[in-house]
Amino acid sequence: MRPSPRRYALIALLPVLCGPASAAYVFSGNLAADDSVRFFTFTLYNPGHVLVDTTGWSSNGFWPAVYLWNASGTALDAAIGGNGGAPGDVQLDIDLSFTVPDPTGVYYLALSEYPNNSGGVDLPGGLPTSAIFDHDGLGNFTGLAATGFCSEDRAGAFYAPGPLDCVQGSGAWGLSIAVAGGALIGTVSPYPLTVPEPATLALAMGWLAGLPLLVRRRRASRAPAFPFPA
Repeated sequence: MRPSPRRYALIALLPVLCGPASAAYVFSGNLAADDSVRFFTFTLYNPGHVLVDTTGWSSNGFWPAVYLWNASGTALDAAIGGNGGAPGDVQLDIDLSFTVPDPTGVYYLALSEYPNNSGGVDLPGGLPTSAIFDHDGLGNFTGLAATGFCSEDRAGAFYAPGPLDCVQGSGAWGLSIAVAGGALIGTVSPYPLTVPEPATLALAMGWLAGLPLLVRRRRASRAPAFPFPA
C-alpha cells in the first residue's frame, strides 16, 4: 500500500530534524525569471570541506552562479559555472563544482543566474535577501543586447553565450550540497524553510499520536466473540 501524502509531508521534515550526516543533499526546481534567486542553509558540525555542485546547465538550464555567507552574513566565497569567459565563449559544461574549507557553524548559500551577482556584498542583518543582487527586480534581462549575450534583443529568459549568438535554456536547476574530509553536515534545507501547512502538519502528528490507540483497537477487534472456558 502506498504511503499517504500526509506521510510524505512528515517524512520530508526528517532530514531537517535529524542530526549530522555525511550524505549529499540534492535539490532541484525552476527559476521563474532571470533575477530569481534560491537560498539554502546548512550547519557544519565539525571542520571539513563543503562540496557544492550544480547540474542545471547540462540539462538545458541556465548559466549558474553560487554564493556563500556565514551565520553573521559575511560573504565568504563565490563561483560561476564554466570559466566566466567573455560573451560568446562556448561552454560545453557550465555546471560548477567548488570546495570550500569551513569551520563549524551555520551557512547560507545562494543560487542565481549569471550575471545576476551579489558582488561580494554581506547579507544585511545577517539574513538572506535577493535585494543585494545586481539585477534584483529587473525580471528577465539576459535576452537584452545590453547584457552582451545576444546580438539583438530577444524575448524571454535564460539566455547565455553560444557559438554564433546567444542560446536559450530554461529555469531548470539542480544543486547538491555534500561534505568531505571528515566533516559532518546537518539541517540542510531551502531558506526560508518550506514545511507542510499547520493544518496538514497537525493532522500528520495527530495521526502518529493516535497510532497506538488504533493498534490496540485492532487487536481488540481480533478477540474471539465467545468467552474462554473458565
